[in-house]
Amino acid sequence: MKTIFIGGTGRSGTSILSKILAQDSEVLNFGESRFLVDFPTTKDYLDNEEIVSKKYMDYMQKGVRHGLMKINPWINNIEFTKNALAAYAIKRIYKLNNPNFKELVNNFYKMGLNAANRSIMLEKTPHNIIITDILNRVFDDLKFIHVLRDPRDIFCSIKQVKWGPNNSDEFIVWYNELMNKAYEMKDNIKDYLVVSLEDVVCSNIVIKEVFNFVGIKFKEEYTSLINRNNSHIKRYLDDISGDESRKIWANCRDIYMKWDILKL
Repeated sequence: MKTIFIGGTGRSGTSILSKILAQDSEVLNFGESRFLVDFPTTKDYLDNEEIVSKKYMDYMQKGVRHGLMKINPWINNIEFTKNALAAYAIKRIYKLNNPNFKELVNNFYKMGLNAANRSIMLEKTPHNIIITDILNRVFDDLKFIHVLRDPRDIFCSIKQVKWGPNNSDEFIVWYNELMNKAYEMKDNIKDYLVVSLEDVVCSNIVIKEVFNFVGIKFKEEYTSLINRNNSHIKRYLDDISGDESRKIWANCRDIYMKWDILKL
């Protein structure tokens, strides 16, 4: 199974890149399935098979219905949930160190590909950047794309959502912890590409290189999804004060630049 995982900080551009790639007829965009990002939370229950199976199945059923169905209507049936989860989780193959864990995860996504008659799986949960060790163990044919964005613009976007840091002090801590952890883990995956949202939005050449990286034929019309007049690049110039902008850059610049020198 050919797999493409996209990651970033959240509000970094993973959505637009996934939509561009998913225009290819062989690609199925699972969106933010969170199947692997949230999976380790079940480790607290590993001592009790019944509790683990029920809790994990309930959790993933809610996740599938809430997240994937909004993107892929074919998942809107109980058979998908029952087959993808019950048939595997109940068989005690939910442990991360269990060799059958790879089978569980691959079958979860293969069911979607088969139902949609596609051959390439794409998933774009932002925090994929901090589970590269798991991704490397689970998938044999894996390409990973890390979408980088100016932290000041990320802050302008993320402060408006309930799940993100709401002030610059919290953001600075959150951003550095996430990006430093991702940097430590990036070498887990051989085929790891770093691109900036700014380059994706402004350069068809960069988009073409992304397609080449994942092995998909590029078509010029795929760039029609990009609204270059409403890209929110350097939105921080209008959305936050100069003092706040300078504070964020001063405290996030070091880790951002470590990533920036790696980008395409």
